[in-house]
Amino acid sequence: MNGCFSGKSATTATDVYAFGVTAFQLLTGEFSQLVSPGWESFVKYPLLRLDLADYCNMDPNQRPNFSEIALRFSGLARAGFKLS
Repeated sequence: MNGCFSGKSATTATDVYAFGVTAFQLLTGEFSQLVSPGWESFVKYPLLRLDLADYCNMDPNQRPNFSEIALRFSGLARAGFKLS
């Protein structure tokens, strides 16, 4: 369970998880769908599906930090990625 729900202090890793959940909800329009097994089928963009999986990794130590996330987004922009 994430620190923000278990009574522990929030960390960058819990912020990344929350960012991943929010991004998932915005990309899919599924505001009631939990990030749980099978959530990937709601994300139509494979590259974003992989990134979201990293952001929502159940192991906080395996989540990227926000610097890494920014690099990923800039890489998508340089590659001409657009949501359609």
